[in-house]
Amino acid sequence: MRTSLRIVLVTTLALTGCSALLDVKDLYFDPNAGVTGGPDGSTDGPTTNETGTANDGGTESSTCFADLLTDSKNCGRCGHDCVGGACNAGKCEAVELGTIADAPLQDMVVTDQFVFVSTYVTLSTQNGGVYRSAKTPGTPELYAKLTDVAAMAVLGDLLYFVVDDNPADGTPGQFGGLYSCPIAGAAPCTPSLIAAATNSQAITVDQNKVFYGDNGPGRGIMMYTPITVPPVVVRNGFGIASNLFVDGTSVFYTVTVQPSSPPQRAEVFEAFTDGGVDEKYVYASDNANDGRLVGFPTTMFFTAFDYQTTTTGIVRRIPRNGGAPCDYGGKDNKRPYGIHVDGTRIYWTNLGDGADRPFLNGSVVSCDQATCCTTPDVLWAGNGQPTAIGGDATAVYFGNNANGALWKIAKP
Repeated sequence: MRTSLRIVLVTTLALTGCSALLDVKDLYFDPNAGVTGGPDGSTDGPTTNETGTANDGGTESSTCFADLLTDSKNCGRCGHDCVGGACNAGKCEAVELGTIADAPLQDMVVTDQFVFVSTYVTLSTQNGGVYRSAKTPGTPELYAKLTDVAAMAVLGDLLYFVVDDNPADGTPGQFGGLYSCPIAGAAPCTPSLIAAATNSQAITVDQNKVFYGDNGPGRGIMMYTPITVPPVVVRNGFGIASNLFVDGTSVFYTVTVQPSSPPQRAEVFEAFTDGGVDEKYVYASDNANDGRLVGFPTTMFFTAFDYQTTTTGIVRRIPRNGGAPCDYGGKDNKRPYGIHVDGTRIYWTNLGDGADRPFLNGSVVSCDQATCCTTPDVLWAGNGQPTAIGGDATAVYFGNNANGALWKIAKP
């Protein structure tokens, strides 16, 4: 599998650049970004310990007359359902929802009914498109036949997505731009082209508006107000950003920066309407690459990794208004990438070993947000390079880039 890197060249006064995509670009867009409140507030529901105290502040009986080591409805504790997976030694195991053959899974969005995954193809033999899966095992269905879908977001009853391709390049069905499809409509849908765009890699939703990147001349960070106002430029430049988080007038984005001399840098910036930018965080190494950014009103969560090594990278919580950052995973990180955040925990994928196939020793891990833990809980470990990740109140969903497998595992 070919691995390429998106680069932004810098001078002392400005960022300019050209783009290429990392083959495993994912991975996870949080549709709740910009919603008032803390991280999305979802929990697993009340759980009990030996004293009968539930984690939601109430109480319930801690006796369920079940084998907590093997009962998939009461795994590890009473009432902890493995949502279709087996219970082994008191821990839930992942269950495979389906596999999309030769499909390098790229991004994920989880709705009430479905799991949507997109692919980013680098070989003519690979299957490209957006696929829709039920939350139970089955066969994911082709939802939109558009390759190079870099990122997705949900607003109302529509799925919005951006295709990273030059517009109107003469290849039917692969025009770069912003598209939409009905979430619950028949599959495959016929995508509606909202606006052409060049090298569009990021999308987010805030205050009933869709924001995305467009690297074309005179373009940048764009805003679309469905369905009344065509897309407009809200920040000239930086349309090549691989992640966007918008909260009111605050616009944050990430890029990988290659200065005139090493080291390379994966950076989080805040963009201002007057044209200025403020560097919020930088991860520097010879092979640094930005991963994913998930934002909330008071904090942001960011991953970065070294794309040619196997044991480095960072998972960081960045306070938006100052204060000490928090790092997760420590030495156990192995090229961290996709992020899912709920009301109490942070989940992320580790790509594992190798910059090319077969991509061994990947994992899906989790930490309590408040602990800044250095040894995360391992929910799943295996091969195939887990990249895309998302979640709902009870489960985490993830997809493997190398083999197209889509999985679900109960939250702890």
